[in-house]
Amino acid sequence: MKKFILFLTMLLALAMPTMADNNPVDIRAHGNGEGNRGQSEIPFSVFINGHSLSVSVNENVGVTRILITNQNGVYIDFVNIYDTPDDINILINHEGFYTVTIILVDGSSYYGMFCVTD
Repeated sequence: MKKFILFLTMLLALAMPTMADNNPVDIRAHGNGEGNRGQSEIPFSVFINGHSLSVSVNENVGVTRILITNQNGVYIDFVNIYDTPDDINILINHEGFYTVTIILVDGSSYYGMFCVTD
C-alpha cells in the first residue's frame, strides 16, 4: 500500500507542472461592426501550453475561423470549425510572439496575443 501511495504522489507531482503551464490568452473583441458582443460575452477560451494553443468555442456560434499570425503578420496556420461548440489544439512549431484571430460567420472578430517559448 505504501508503494501505491508513493506512486500516486509521484504521478501527481509530475502532472502539476503540466497543469500549471496552461496559460490563458486574453481575448478581446475587435471594434468592427454591430455583430460584436460585449467584452464580458466572448464565447471563447484560449490557452497556450508550451507549443500547443488550445481554443474552446463554448457556444453554438456557427462557422468559426481561427487564424494564427506571427509577429511579422505572416499567417502560419488557420482552422475552420464548422460544428460549434468545439475544442481544438493547434501546434505552434517555433518560439516567438503570435496573434490568434477568431472570426465568426456574422463578421464579429476577436483577437489575443501570446508568446511561445521552449
